[in-house]
Amino acid sequence: EPIVNVSHNFIIEKIGVEIDKDTIAHILEKLGFGVSVEQPDEEVIYKIIVPTSRATKDISIEDDIVEEVARFYGFDKIELQLPKKATIPQDHSTVYKIREIKDLMVNHLKMYEVKNYPFYNEQFLSKINWQPENAVSIKNPVSENWKNLVATLIPNILKNVEQNATKADRFNFFEWARVWFYDQTDDKKNVVEQKMLSGILFDGEKEINFYHAKELLSSLFKMLKIDVKWIQVQEPPYPWFKSYQTAELILDGHVIGQAGVVDKEFLGQFVLGDAFVFELNADMLIDYKAEKSFYKPICKYPPISLDLSVFVPLEVQVYDLTKLIKSADDRIFKVELIDFFEKPEWQDKKSLPFRYQARDEQRTLTKEDIDLILKEVEKKVKKIGAQIR
Repeated sequence: EPIVNVSHNFIIEKIGVEIDKDTIAHILEKLGFGVSVEQPDEEVIYKIIVPTSRATKDISIEDDIVEEVARFYGFDKIELQLPKKATIPQDHSTVYKIREIKDLMVNHLKMYEVKNYPFYNEQFLSKINWQPENAVSIKNPVSENWKNLVATLIPNILKNVEQNATKADRFNFFEWARVWFYDQTDDKKNVVEQKMLSGILFDGEKEINFYHAKELLSSLFKMLKIDVKWIQVQEPPYPWFKSYQTAELILDGHVIGQAGVVDKEFLGQFVLGDAFVFELNADMLIDYKAEKSFYKPICKYPPISLDLSVFVPLEVQVYDLTKLIKSADDRIFKVELIDFFEKPEWQDKKSLPFRYQARDEQRTLTKEDIDLILKEVEKKVKKIGAQIR
């Protein structure tokens, strides 16, 4: 005859109804169990002797005793009650932000989302004559062609271009995925996992203009309300970027990615055409907290548009010129680059035409106001060696 020890509190919590100890002991005795009630440390314990007729069948653990008590007590006496589940509020802002980014990439930039393997394609890397230096290798690779985890998504996207070049003359791809690379800290190699957003604009017939592609990508930053600075890179970090048409993207002093035109000689190794690629730190895009926007009534006084064409050295950044023009007068609220000109005979110079808008919140601008704004803008740009055209 086996013995099962079960506490009074265990039975009550399982059934969910308050039953006194005498009633429980009486029920078990009526069912043929031997029952003795012990009370060490103010806790009631039932020492139950199971009859041999039940011991080999269905009575062996504490829950079996609970079932016997509840069945005899009557399930109809137990009040019906839905189980409680505490609902904890969750922050879904990350999910919504990713959804907004992908929606802009698809609907505004007309890009197709691709999903590639998280490995480098070794055959394609051999074709483009490039090998990653900071790749994380797998101990048990699935094949010789898939053995290193990607540290950049661009090679696989270039492979997508090769696969689709015979199907269309122009197309745009983007990928939101993870990358892995080594981070050397304290004489140890730690594997870092990071989300990245990469994309390519490809045209098999026409040349892709850097500033047009920049404007398209900048629409993403405008939507996220972040001010990204484009800094020209003379020596790109990867061989697929073209020198002097590649930029590092800076946000609050931190590099969040690169963007630039693909070198034609590099692209010609596997496909004919022109392309613009970018790769951004997706974690920083998600985590960045933009300043709150506040409603501001539309000004009832009309703005004026002014044009400015400057002749500047090649190293002068459009971003810096835009900021400079805007700082010339508090009434200037918008500055945009209209076009871009370079000629062989200009050597180290380039021509940049701008259009900027100004208005006064209190009154309509007079001719004297406009002349003053023009004079201040010209004074600002001349200080950096620009020639007014």
